Amino acid sequence: MEVDDIRSVGITYTWTNKREGWYAVNKKLDRVLGNWEWHKCFNHRLSLFHNQWVSDHSPTTMNILESRGSMNRPFKFVNHWATHEQFLSLIKRIWKQKVVENPLEVALYGTINLKRELKSF
Repeated sequence: MEVDDIRSVGITYTWTNKREGWYAVNKKLDRVLGNWEWHKCFNHRLSLFHNQWVSDHSPTTMNILESRGSMNRPFKFVNHWATHEQFLSLIKRIWKQKVVENPLEVALYGTINLKRELKSF
């Protein structure tokens, strides 16, 4: 199963050794992860990392009930698409489409069309 970071806001470093000065150490150790199904359903959600108050780790929260509308997210190729039984036929079908003659536009529109199709996998 492939998982990926869920976008987060709040403090950058999620762990501290609770020391000051030269002895202070802060690291991003904690993450919120989601699989492909999660990202398909909740891609507009953010996890919020709060300041540490009891533990040396930061608590995190996420509101999954309220909709914030869809946010544009950069396209990310998911490895399991390549193992889908229809993947190669989809690639061939998309790149056979003749939309324009300019090679750069062929690449641009082929990529745009492929991205749209892959998101529906």
